[in-house]
Amino acid sequence: MELSERVQKVAKKELREDKSARDQCLQQMRDWLSKNEDVEDVRIDDVFLLRFLRTKKFSVPMAQQLLLKYLNLKKNLPKMASELDFLSSPMKEVFENGYLFVSPIRDQYGRRVIISRTAIHLINVPSAVKWALDIGRRLLSNKINDRLTLYSSWSEYNKKCDASYLPKELGGTIPMAEMIQWWIQEMAAKRDIVVQLDKMKLLSDRGITKKHDYNLSPLHAEIRAHMDSVAGSFRKLEVD
Repeated sequence: MELSERVQKVAKKELREDKSARDQCLQQMRDWLSKNEDVEDVRIDDVFLLRFLRTKKFSVPMAQQLLLKYLNLKKNLPKMASELDFLSSPMKEVFENGYLFVSPIRDQYGRRVIISRTAIHLINVPSAVKWALDIGRRLLSNKINDRLTLYSSWSEYNKKCDASYLPKELGGTIPMAEMIQWWIQEMAAKRDIVVQLDKMKLLSDRGITKKHDYNLSPLHAEIRAHMDSVAGSFRKLEVD
């Protein structure tokens, strides 16, 4: 897996990643998985394991915990995190109808551009929803918030960003239908890899470190208090 010089510098600065750290941590993850009796059929290729290592800046114990929690999510919420074969319904309809697809042209930083043709309209939003949206933004680090940009329209986006990787219908050069067909072909070429994700299993969650209330940050404590308040209100309604 070759990284460009620019990407290597960013990886070293932000993730503490270099070839030596990458090779050592990947081997530690593979050794751990080979001895772990609580998991089954987990992928051990570089691409998959690096997702967890990079997210946790190459802290192997934290990457291991994240992987276990990912498998636990797939186990407890199969409708959301499993059944990913794009040939099965409803995933096939989502891609074939172009509700969600990827541009064949990467942006100026080499990143994939995901295009969604759905929209969400919030009108007369209840105070509880406004609170949740506010909390959601506060949960993000300043670094992530700086990377989050919202545009009110495609025309506003086109004024600030290169539209070449968008469909022709949105200011680009490649017709949307061609982009959709290209993405379906890409998915078909990688179908075996995606299907393998559904075969991975967590046999026991005993290895997952549980967080206790005394470890909660002030923000998480606020969320817990708010949820307890909501639950209390519902209990009062039941009694009344």
